[in-house]
Amino acid sequence: MSTARQARGISLVETVISMIIVGVMLSAALTAAGTARTQGVSVAHHTQAMLLAEQLMSEIQSRAYEDPDGSPVLGREGEDGATRSAFDDVDDYDGWIGEPPVDADGSIVNGGESYARFVEVDPVDPSALGTTRGSDSGVKRIRVGVSLGGRVIAELVAYRTTDGVPALSGDE
Repeated sequence: MSTARQARGISLVETVISMIIVGVMLSAALTAAGTARTQGVSVAHHTQAMLLAEQLMSEIQSRAYEDPDGSPVLGREGEDGATRSAFDDVDDYDGWIGEPPVDADGSIVNGGESYARFVEVDPVDPSALGTTRGSDSGVKRIRVGVSLGGRVIAELVAYRTTDGVPALSGDE
């Protein structure tokens, strides 16, 4: 009777193989979950950075093309760079850096504490928008960048003309 009805059990080899399979599957699942979380955080940072860039670009686009006083100087004409409240034309923003990002009045932008924003404004050749010029040509390229941890994660580029209408705008 003992040879005909032996209880079938699980061997040590089968147990070890099962543990290895479960370990590999658990490792793969944890790696996938970590990757998904990292990508989610990256998307959230990029979204926040784009919102910060769009807010600043909108502010810049609302300013005059050139100084209302008629000054031919590119850049600030006596405006204080500590706050942007006195900036009255687009090229006043050239070289401006905000770390952390602040509103025009100098108050920190909610949710932007970890980011930095910067602006470059250059006169460009109207027939070749990628070519900068040393003097005003009737078209200015405005570049707003947002960085996190020293790495640029969002950038907007817009072109303004003397008539105040954006020639082109968007990601470059």
